[in-house]
Parts: sequence; C-alpha cells; structure tokens
Amino acid sequence: MRKLVSLAICGLVALALPAVATDLTIGLRGFTVSMGHINGLIEEFEQDAELDLSPLQAGAGIEADVGIFAMGDRGSIGFGGRGLLVRETFRDVTITASLVGLFARAEFAFGKWMAHVDAGGHRGTYSFPAARIPGLSGWGAGLGGGVAYRLPLTERFALALDLGLAWLPVPEMSDADGQKYRGRGTPFMDFSGISASIKLTWLVPERSNE
Repeated sequence: MRKLVSLAICGLVALALPAVATDLTIGLRGFTVSMGHINGLIEEFEQDAELDLSPLQAGAGIEADVGIFAMGDRGSIGFGGRGLLVRETFRDVTITASLVGLFARAEFAFGKWMAHVDAGGHRGTYSFPAARIPGLSGWGAGLGGGVAYRLPLTERFALALDLGLAWLPVPEMSDADGQKYRGRGTPFMDFSGISASIKLTWLVPERSNE
C-alpha cells in the first residue's frame, strides 16, 4: 500500500510540475570526493590483508532540478535532487559509498553564462564487507555552487557544461543495530569536491494568465 501511495504521489508531482515550472534540467555528473577517514580505513585494511586497494577518489551520478519562480531573464529559484556513487572493486573486495540528497537552488543568468548556488540535506550509505563494516547510513547537510555555459539547441532545449564545487559531508553514520561510527577529526564520509556536469534543460513554454 505504501508503495502504491508513493507512486501515486510521484505521478501527481510529475503531472503538476509542467504547470508551475519555468525550466526542467537533468544532468550527468562526474566528481571528486574528500574521503579522508574512509580512505584511512581502506589503507589499514590493505596493509593487514596485503592487498593493493585504490582509495575512493572520484565517482559519477545524476542530478535534476526544477525552476519554480522566475526572476525575469535573470534566472530562477527552485529545487532539485541528486544521486552520487563511488565504487571500487579489487578481486572479491568491493567498497561502495553513495549519497542521495534534495536541495533548494537559485540560478542567475548572465547571457549564456549561468551561476548557481544550492543548499539542502542528504543521506549517505557506505559498505565495506571485507573489512567487516556492515551497511552504514547517516544524514548530513551541504552546500554547492558553480558556473555553467548554456548553449541553445532549439527554441525550448539547451545544453550546458557545468563546473562546480560541493560541500557534502556525512559527519556520523550508524549500522542496523544503532551503533555509531564517527570520523577521526573529519566527517566519516565526505562527498565534498569539484564536479563537471553535462546538462540538458527544457525551457517550459510560458502560459497565458487567461
């Protein structure tokens, strides 16, 4: 029943967005991360297991946002969401870190150049079974920003190349039993870093007030 209700809500939101949105954007994102604490755990494990493991340094993900309030030709204010994944595999050892978040976003236009800032919350997960670290999860808050060059493709579609910075820490995580895991002077998991994205934007047609 809960799944059906969730699907129904998502469907209604999808139908309603075109009626209020000023633009809809979806993009693919490559990024670096700052996994100081987790990479320390990986280094300790590889020394004990005599393996040559790679630290978590970069990943890929998807991001989408919707402009709701237009500021004339100067930009828009809206909201969005992102899903990010970092994964390293060596033989039978797999290390996975992921993050899903929602954010409020403001975008400012300067001709074909765009500047944007966002703020929101996120939930991260981390798994390292070979090191006997079960599936962990935790919450955090973050900020982001960047600049993009938007190239019109048609009257309603545009392609943008985006360079950004993000601060996306997860200070504390816990397992299924509620045991807490904290970093040693740093966030336990941290998706902060630089990013490069390619985005496709649909500029929603203006509607008459009649």
